[in-house]
Amino acid sequence: MPIKLLRLVLRNIARSRTRLAATLGGCLVGAFIVSFFLTAEGSLGRMLDAVGGDQNLIVTQKDRF
Repeated sequence: MPIKLLRLVLRNIARSRTRLAATLGGCLVGAFIVSFFLTAEGSLGRMLDAVGGDQNLIVTQKDRF
């Protein structure tokens, strides 16, 4: 039974290569975005721990109060 299912899946993938490419591309972009933000958050946390454990980092836009 699993071999028959695998053949059906492969046949369906081969029929619609554009949909497959769009789906894989969307998954890759989503995974990249999530991993980017998780990595940035972790790096910022490590940087703050290294600089001054209990201090806060305040970021402001130039010429704005």
